[in-house]
Formats: sequence, C-alpha cells, structure tokens
Amino acid sequence: MAVGKRFEYGDPKFGRLQLLAERINVTFYKLYIVNCFPVLRFFPGFRKMYNELMDRTAELYSYIREYISQHGNTAPDDIRDFIDAFNKTKQDNPGFLPDMTLTYLIADLFSAGTETSSLTLCWGFLYLTAYPDVQEKVQAELDRVVGRDRPPAFSDRVNLPYTEATIMEIQRIATIIPLLPHRTSDDTTLLGYDIPAGTNVFVNLWDLHMDPSRWPDPHRFDPARFLGENGRLRTHDAFMPFSTGYRRCWGEQMGKMELFLFLANTLQQFTLKLPEGAEPDFHGISTAFIYPRPFSLIVTKRE
Repeated sequence: MAVGKRFEYGDPKFGRLQLLAERINVTFYKLYIVNCFPVLRFFPGFRKMYNELMDRTAELYSYIREYISQHGNTAPDDIRDFIDAFNKTKQDNPGFLPDMTLTYLIADLFSAGTETSSLTLCWGFLYLTAYPDVQEKVQAELDRVVGRDRPPAFSDRVNLPYTEATIMEIQRIATIIPLLPHRTSDDTTLLGYDIPAGTNVFVNLWDLHMDPSRWPDPHRFDPARFLGENGRLRTHDAFMPFSTGYRRCWGEQMGKMELFLFLANTLQQFTLKLPEGAEPDFHGISTAFIYPRPFSLIVTKRE
C-alpha cells in the first residue's frame, strides 16, 4: 500500500525494517526528556542514545528513499500505492510539499501505523480473553449480521455497533500512546498561563481516557460505554485515540479499517482464551507506546 511491494515474512529486508522501527520507538521513549532539556543530548549516556536514534532513523529513511527512487517522478492514472498518490498530487499542485516529506510520511506509515494497530489488537485479544462475555456478544452480532459464509467487510461496520464499541473500548482502556508530544508554533495563553512559541507540550491522553469523572469505573472493560439506550453507537467527547484538531492522526481512517477487519474476521472464525490457570496481566510496558506483557493464547476454531 505504501511503496507498492508486498513483503514476505522471511524477507531479510522486511525483518530489518521491523527491527529498525522497534528500536527507534524504544530509543525515542528513553529520549523523551531530551525534548524538554535539549542540552542533555551532549551528556555521555544521552549522547550515545541520541546518536543511535539518528543512525537508525537515517537507515530507515535510506530504505524508504530506495523504494521512492524506483518509482521516479511518475504519476500514473491508475494509482498503485501511496507514492503514486503523492506524485500525482504534487504533479497537479506544483509546490505542494518538499520531496523529503514523502519519506517522512512513509516512515510514519511503516513505524507508527503498523505498531499502533498491532499493539491495539494485542491488548484487545488480552481483554477479550479476560472478558469472555464481551467476546461472545461480538461473535453473536457477527453471526447475526454477517453469518459464516463470507468474511466481514468494512461496509458491515455500520451494522455492527457492539463490535465497533468493543474496538473503541479497547482503544480507550489500552491508550497505547499515553503522551503526545507537540510544540507550540506561536505565543499563546492557556488557563491564564503564558506559553511561548517553541515550547514542548504533551497531551496526556491516558489521563483523559481514565478520568473517573468521565468514565465511571475506568479500569473496567465495558463496550456499553459507547452505546446509547437504543443500542446504537454514540460518540464521547473524552475519547481521542487519534488525538484531535489540526494535528489529528492522518492515518485514522486506515487504522480504523485495519482494526475492524482484523478483529471482526478473527472473532468470526475463532474463539480466544488464556491457558488454564493463567491470569491476565494488564500492567503494560512503557516505551514510546505501551506494550502488553508477553502472554499466551489458545485459539480455537469455532464450530
């Protein structure tokens, strides 16, 4: 989708790209404090991590530019991938964006896009094993609306409110990106505080999603939070897994599609449970994202 190439699982280049993305995310988390105190990057411990981050990022960009160069500046009428779409838009709108922006966008798609979806699904599988009643309700809805003769399609989403509410509750309770770093572009004032341009600010999504004044018993997994009295899906002003405003995640629609299709197709065909005697552990591991601790699943084909 991004570069017009399908990677096989055993592809060494794909393995290297995955490793680079993972290490970049881990190192980035360790260097969060450098955003607040840039001088720390010159201290020995931080300097080593900072240099590693720069080297790994440069290597990731190098791989991406290799695929971009294979496309050249062509913009075919039949758009094959994201690079084609970018080139077509740039061709139609001279001065649209610098070429390097394409590299940054694909890097976001590969690292942030794949990691966020896979982590959300991992947390989802963990919660669905801990709350089998929720899993059964999703499966019952899928059986009623879609059946077993065909796989769920994204167009089914509007008729599967409980399935969609379950995905939203997974996003809320997991909040895999608890802090969103930003920087002010202009001098501004917030709640009486003067904030100069260039100030690093962090949006605390975890606090928003776990605020008991907005979410009663916030540590309880309950998809019904997102359903109205008529059983239809409802919005919540304190639910922002993709952030909000001008800097809202540009991959939101793709992320929603990935989560829905993967979860719906999995639960249509399989039932998930923990091994006998195993207890779910909801204490995550913090990096740039919040990872669930390693766990095992028993996946059983539904009859």
